[in-house]
Amino acid sequence: MIIDLRGNPGGTTDAYQKLLPYISGKSIRNTRAEFLATQTYIENLETYKKSLDKNTSTDGIDKQIKKLKENLGKFVTFTDTGKPVYIENVELATKSPRQIIILADKATGSSAEYFLFIAKQSKKVKLLGRPSYGALDYGNAYLVDFGCPGYQVFMPTYRAMRLPDYPIDNIGIQPDVYLDYSVEDWVEFALHYVED
Repeated sequence: MIIDLRGNPGGTTDAYQKLLPYISGKSIRNTRAEFLATQTYIENLETYKKSLDKNTSTDGIDKQIKKLKENLGKFVTFTDTGKPVYIENVELATKSPRQIIILADKATGSSAEYFLFIAKQSKKVKLLGRPSYGALDYGNAYLVDFGCPGYQVFMPTYRAMRLPDYPIDNIGIQPDVYLDYSVEDWVEFALHYVED
């Protein structure tokens, strides 16, 4: 199987969940995040809460807002353990490819990068291409009006708890096989790589 993520700037981690039983091992080591408790983030969560359907439960958001208000100016986690890693067990598909090649480049970012991060944990996955964009250490950015017309600022609300040990921002996820500029057809290269 060849998965081409070149030019994928990300979006949501929900997009690749159905692929995990085909590419993963029995478990995935995910890194948690810690959130900076600021008044701006609290206001953004309260605005989001108001946008939800009236029948939607807001218990989880209410707990988050309460914890943020109690810890203004500090980093907090929204888990009971506070541990930087959690293990996700994956129910493997009965039939799946023996080898998976993922193509990635400098334009592969955000949640597409997190897919690379977890996919590389599988013994049957090889990442070919170039280092990814490098935007995975800080996330969940909100547009913040800071009173300067004509300018916008996106402020991240969390940082990954793998920091400072394993930074990815401005570095990217490194490929297993680097494809230099002499490789014109990456898919053809990947097919030959699998067949060798």
